[in-house]
Amino acid sequence: MHVFDELISQAKTVRRVNSNLGDHTFIYEGAQAHDDPQSTVWKFSVYRGLEMADGDQTSCTVVAFTKPRI
Repeated sequence: MHVFDELISQAKTVRRVNSNLGDHTFIYEGAQAHDDPQSTVWKFSVYRGLEMADGDQTSCTVVAFTKPRI
């Protein structure tokens, strides 16, 4: 997820949004492109960390990009 973090922090954006719902149950971040308002980048994380049977901490993070149809 470091690539996303660098991309969103260095990007020239019109709008940004982030929220933490349910004490880290669902976290999202998004940014709208400066040069094309219909293009966005999003990062969604579900659960801060789940304890799995073997004791590992894991979480589910998804990154998505949107753009207009050509």
